[in-house]
Amino acid sequence: MQASSEFNAGPASWRTTFLVLAAACLLAIWPLPNTIAFRQLILVAAALVAIGTLVTRKASWSSPTNWNTWLFFSFFLWLVFHYLALSTNTEEQLYELRGDWARALLASLIGLALGLQVHTLQADAKGRALSTLFIAGLAGTIAIYVVRYLVEVLRTGQAIHTNFYMEPYLGKTPLVVFGSMLLCGLFAKLSTDLTRQEKRFWHPVSLLVIVCVGMTYYFSNTKNGFIVFILIFLAYAFRALRARNRARNADKWVIALLFLALAGFLKVHIDANPAWLNFYADIKAGHDIEHNFYWKNAEQYPLPVNEQGQVANGSTYERSAWATAGAILVREHPWGYGLINHSFGALALQKWSDFYKPIGKYRHASHSGWLDFTLGFGIPGLALVMLPMWIAFYRAAGQQGFWFEWVRWSVPVVTMVYAITEVCTAHFIEFLFFYIALVCGITAPKTKP
Repeated sequence: MQASSEFNAGPASWRTTFLVLAAACLLAIWPLPNTIAFRQLILVAAALVAIGTLVTRKASWSSPTNWNTWLFFSFFLWLVFHYLALSTNTEEQLYELRGDWARALLASLIGLALGLQVHTLQADAKGRALSTLFIAGLAGTIAIYVVRYLVEVLRTGQAIHTNFYMEPYLGKTPLVVFGSMLLCGLFAKLSTDLTRQEKRFWHPVSLLVIVCVGMTYYFSNTKNGFIVFILIFLAYAFRALRARNRARNADKWVIALLFLALAGFLKVHIDANPAWLNFYADIKAGHDIEHNFYWKNAEQYPLPVNEQGQVANGSTYERSAWATAGAILVREHPWGYGLINHSFGALALQKWSDFYKPIGKYRHASHSGWLDFTLGFGIPGLALVMLPMWIAFYRAAGQQGFWFEWVRWSVPVVTMVYAITEVCTAHFIEFLFFYIALVCGITAPKTKP
């Protein structure tokens, strides 16, 4: 009996539905403040179902051909070894092991079980409904932001509220991460086979979602979000035009209108962020950390003047300077400091005594999730999570269906977003480990149970 037949059985079917529903709920609220108790309840309940699923699907995940999954879960062994043999801050590392990493492990089990279940789904009405439910979960962050923005408009009677992100999420990062994931899910859905009736629903909904994401990034004034938004949109437009060379002219006009909308978003964003005009010069100023010291402590040192004779933009300069300093620290500490949160600040203060002093347990993090992750868990730790994810991307090539298409879209986007955004924090690590386990499960070679 093949794995697809196993899915059609009753227990496997309800498990799949439950895991998709649990994942959708988690994705909708993961970055929302003050939801940790509800998230933990979902994590525990879904992990119990996931363990039962993994027991029944042992042939799928235990096969030697699924070695990238084993490689990924060996990261947790590396954590224990790092704590026992390499830790320089045992108290805080033990606290993270009991909290953040325990939740990340539960999320990983859920992701793997969900991936093993959905990669056997047929392209029937139920399979499409479950993928739609998954996309609805991805849409949660943007939907909550839009609703909160509309409430603000009704409350104040004012239509424009720039830099509006502190109210719902206390930062821009959740919008960048989950907005990008939503676009990946949306374009994966549009890139797979839809019935004519479904297209009548998805085409206008897709346009609405694209506009909402673009407006969200504009009103939250996130440069990272716009970079990712433009690249994802251009990738989809290129693929759509290539696939529709012989399609009706109307389809091409739709894409042309979307390009005009993108150009409009781009113009208003650049007008609101003149820092783009000196972007390269500010990066060069930040790279020169031996002569410019603002990156060490903004209260002690002034912003430098770039090669164009203008004061550098603080955000661009600091990102470049901290990336340069972080690369130096990685070379000097290839095994990592051991903490999810703020290993960069701890190591930077050890090397540069005039760097920001800690405020309680708070230390500064760089603006790159992958850089912070490497400083926390070393080059081996980075390899144990990055390689399985890209092996999944390789295995998804040539596979048909929404879930494989989503893997092909999302792996490059996750890699890019976590490189340019400050996401080495608790719930973003939970999501990352859920995500990597999920793509490993989706692309696991099919085996007989």
